[in-house]
Amino acid sequence: MANKSKFITQELLQSVFDARSAAWTKLYITDVPDRVAAVILVLDPAYPIGIAPEPRELWHGVFGEQDPRKWPNGRPYRDFAFAKARAAWRTQMDNHSMLLKPELIQVGDFKYHGGIYREGLSAGLSGFKTADDDLTVCNEFINAVKNALNIPFRKELENTSVYTF
Repeated sequence: MANKSKFITQELLQSVFDARSAAWTKLYITDVPDRVAAVILVLDPAYPIGIAPEPRELWHGVFGEQDPRKWPNGRPYRDFAFAKARAAWRTQMDNHSMLLKPELIQVGDFKYHGGIYREGLSAGLSGFKTADDDLTVCNEFINAVKNALNIPFRKELENTSVYTF
């Protein structure tokens, strides 16, 4: 199914990923023993909880080794990232907060954090050495996406002569 979001596009997500992936790959994959790959995944915000019965993947990016057949023990990092993002989407909260409320946990939820929910955006990351690393980079990525969305609005603001004090 095609992306229905007007502002959060696959192209925007890919450009944010491309600008940062080399640094994050070095820090969390290349320089860490026994790490090969990780996947970050963003759900389509055009399918919000309450409207859609299930979330839909909009985009995913792979850090490190691109071929899943070369990942250790055949770990399905993309599936793990989706499960983290889906739990954040369903509860509208970060996974680490959800885990403090056991009544919210459902079959299919992932037991480690690394999924976040920010103002309608849900994302998950899996494959770094610790769940804290997954959470940190996922959060930084979504913040970078939100900043990229603000660029056109900032340019328009700079061109106006109206100031409010």
